[in-house]
Amino acid sequence: MGFSAQSIAASLETPTLASLPPLSKGQEEGILKAIGLLPQLLRHGFNVASKTADSTLPAAGNGRPAAVAPDQSRQVACHRSSENVVF
Repeated sequence: MGFSAQSIAASLETPTLASLPPLSKGQEEGILKAIGLLPQLLRHGFNVASKTADSTLPAAGNGRPAAVAPDQSRQVACHRSSENVVF
């Protein structure tokens, strides 16, 4: 069972819109209805994706980490208050 380069190339060609048969009225109406429902379908898909991500991904951090550890913050505040800072 041999495959020729021409048969492989012919099977890989995608049809263009001009080469396809015209759509029936029912097909046109179905496509237009699907386009009208697209925002609702996208919203539903995003909701499902967010619920899946919530249940499978680890929780995000609580923001930017502190530059000074909480136990050192009083030391820094006392040190700065003892300085004569002029603005």
